[in-house]
Amino acid sequence: MNGARQQLERRANVARARLLGTLDELDRRGHELLDWKLLLRRHSREVSGALGGLAAGVVATAGIVAFREGRRERRRRQERWRAVDRLWHHPERIAARNSALGTAARMLLVAFAAMATTTMALNQLDRLRSRPRLPRPPTEPIGV
Repeated sequence: MNGARQQLERRANVARARLLGTLDELDRRGHELLDWKLLLRRHSREVSGALGGLAAGVVATAGIVAFREGRRERRRRQERWRAVDRLWHHPERIAARNSALGTAARMLLVAFAAMATTTMALNQLDRLRSRPRLPRPPTEPIGV
C-alpha cells in the first residue's frame, strides 16, 4: 500500500512540475508579447521595410503635389485661352470636356498602382511565411 502511495505522489509531482513549466512558459511568452523593444529587435527587417514603403509613398505624394502646384498657373492660363478659343469658334461648347482617353489613362494608372502595391505586399507575406522557424519544444501529455 505504501509503495502505491509513493508512486501516485511521484506521478502527481511530475504532473505538477510539467504544469508549472507550462505556466512559466506562458508567462514568459506573455511578457515577450508586450515587450515592444524585443519585438522591434526581432522584427527590425519588417518594420524597416514598412517604414521605407511609407516614406516612399509620402515622398512620391509630396513630389506629385509639388509638381502639380508648379504647373497650376500655367495650366490655368492655357485653359483660359482654350475657353476663349472655344467661345470664339463654338459658342455652344464653352465648358471644357474631359477626354475619354485621359479618363481611361487615369483609371489604368490607379489600377496599376493598386496591382503593384498588392503584389509587393503578397510577396512580402510569402517571404515571411517561408522563413525557417525555430523547432517547437517537445510536448508531453499531461497527467500521465
